[in-house]
Amino acid sequence: MEFKAIELAHRASVDEIRQRHGHTLSSHSFVSLFLWRTEMGLSLFLDGRFFVVKCLWKGRNSYLFPCGDPGMSAGFIGAHVSEPDFKLCYMRDEDVDFLAREFPGKFLTMPDRDSAEYLYDRAEQTGMRGSRYSSLRRQVRRLEREHELDMEPLTRENIARARGLVADWRAVHPGIFGIGLDDAEVSLEALELREELGLSGVLVRVDGVDGAVLAGGFISCDTFDLCLAKTAFRLPGFDFYTKLVLYGQLPEECRFINREEDLGIEGLRANKLGMHPCALTRIWEGTAVNG
Repeated sequence: MEFKAIELAHRASVDEIRQRHGHTLSSHSFVSLFLWRTEMGLSLFLDGRFFVVKCLWKGRNSYLFPCGDPGMSAGFIGAHVSEPDFKLCYMRDEDVDFLAREFPGKFLTMPDRDSAEYLYDRAEQTGMRGSRYSSLRRQVRRLEREHELDMEPLTRENIARARGLVADWRAVHPGIFGIGLDDAEVSLEALELREELGLSGVLVRVDGVDGAVLAGGFISCDTFDLCLAKTAFRLPGFDFYTKLVLYGQLPEECRFINREEDLGIEGLRANKLGMHPCALTRIWEGTAVNG
């Protein structure tokens, strides 16, 4: 089984398999796999009925849980289960059930809280109704009173400005808070290849100055994956305001926003929880039990 570099040419096949089998995790979407291929050491085996991704960031013999044909997935796992340090990551509840059914007693499975994906109800977010949104409502209204705010959809004409904003952000935030991943580089590539990856987004301005860029794409018919969000200003309510701007540009069929994982970063976790997700998608890791 040969694992190869992830290329743009794989996009249609990967997402067709994922959609055919109802897999809606951001972790397995082609956009995530492609953008994080270098930082996380990802490589791909793809045969048309299923795919497997090797993930060196999780360990030398670690893989995302296979996506696609159940029989082929079981065959892959069975061929590796006796190997030292064999690990499966980014697993859903149903994947854990699959392991328990097909390989009883062969895996130790544990929740991976740092990889849980945050889901937000778009209508609830934009409505900002109820007491739990009271602080965010006040912050957004004050922001709108005290500053001139406007936005532009991302286009070829303003993409250089968006990349400049990310580059400036990177100068202040080198790497993801010491865990060895450069998400700014990922964001720059996402902007450069926005059209090829099927991404859309917005550039938000504050008092005539570029203040934030956000972009993402659909990972299911009703769920938009927000894979890029960078802000240049620390104004109360501005981060949430930028999300509202983006949500307002999405088509009506969009019901949910996936803001991906928090990687265990304390500030990022607090931010995502503070914006009131409607659900956290539970993620697991499974390590083969040898001996």
